[in-house]
Amino acid sequence: MTSLRFGYSLLAFAICVSYASPGMANTSDTPAPSSNESVANASPPPLATGAEDPEPEPALTWSDLTRLAREHRVNGELDEARERLAQAAIQVRALPPTHARRRTVFGAQARLAIELADAGEIEFADELANELLAEAEAEPELGGAALVDLALSVADRRQPEPQLPVLRVALTTAQAGTTNRNRMDLSFRVADEAYRENEFDLARRAIDQAVLDAQHIGPSRKERIASLELYKSRIALAQGDLEVAESSAIAANQIFEEISASPSKRGIGEATLAEVLATKGDGERALAIAGGAHARIARIGGEEPIQDHAQRVILASLARVERSTGDSSSARIHFEEALSIPAVDFPADRHLVKQLTSELRTLDEPEMPSAPPSTLPSTLE
Repeated sequence: MTSLRFGYSLLAFAICVSYASPGMANTSDTPAPSSNESVANASPPPLATGAEDPEPEPALTWSDLTRLAREHRVNGELDEARERLAQAAIQVRALPPTHARRRTVFGAQARLAIELADAGEIEFADELANELLAEAEAEPELGGAALVDLALSVADRRQPEPQLPVLRVALTTAQAGTTNRNRMDLSFRVADEAYRENEFDLARRAIDQAVLDAQHIGPSRKERIASLELYKSRIALAQGDLEVAESSAIAANQIFEEISASPSKRGIGEATLAEVLATKGDGERALAIAGGAHARIARIGGEEPIQDHAQRVILASLARVERSTGDSSSARIHFEEALSIPAVDFPADRHLVKQLTSELRTLDEPEMPSAPPSTLPSTLE
């Protein structure tokens, strides 16, 4: 009997073990959890990161960047403005140089470069200016008035060093635009500086532009046109283009006669023509005209006195004409007389004094100097 009870106990124990074992459980008999239990015990769904992340900011357009740069400039935040404009420039770089968007961004950069220099940020100003000047040199139609202003600003800031490379870019850019007073003034400045640096081809290109602009802008401003024609004569003479040198000098003298210009202007005009004629080999006419110009210096009465620079020019021309005809002793007297006149503080006169000093030292050499000095002041008026 005891053995039988022990057998039932073993059987009951085996049945309990079978229900408790997970691998042996009969799931059909297991009660289903309630809905509350399912929610409580359920694993959370994976995070939908794309839906829950904040949306990225839209990309800024060239217009947005230019506007922000303008705001930075107003607030004096020039470095930030430079960065914004650099980003805008990248966006519009593929556009043609005449496209309004590209020119707008370029113009803003040019104005910023000027402001950087004014604020004392010279290194950043020069870096940006050099980039813009190189870009405008490759595509002259891109620059516009802002580039011309920048080039003049750079040239003025870097004085007294010659800035012909910068001014050449400015002239090329200006020539791609329309006729205006600023271009005429720029052209004259380039012609003047290029002539004094013996860059005669650039000087001729610039003075031709200045004459054309003067004739178009103010045909009634005859004295200005005559002065430019006279400068053109000097440059053509330095180039060896004697026909243009003579025709321009004659045109200038005719205008001076017509408008009854000042004795100083008329004396310079006559002296210039005399040098051209002497170079062409017409020494007799040259001496007569140079002598007439020289007589104006001593003339007294109703005429106003000849300005110091004009006196130096007239005496220098007379000396050169005399030298060309073989009269070295008279030439020496007039070279020395020209150098005895008090110095005038502007570039053309300083250049002339330098030239005359050299010519006087080499007076006994057979050849004339190849580059006659400038005869006009460095302004048109």
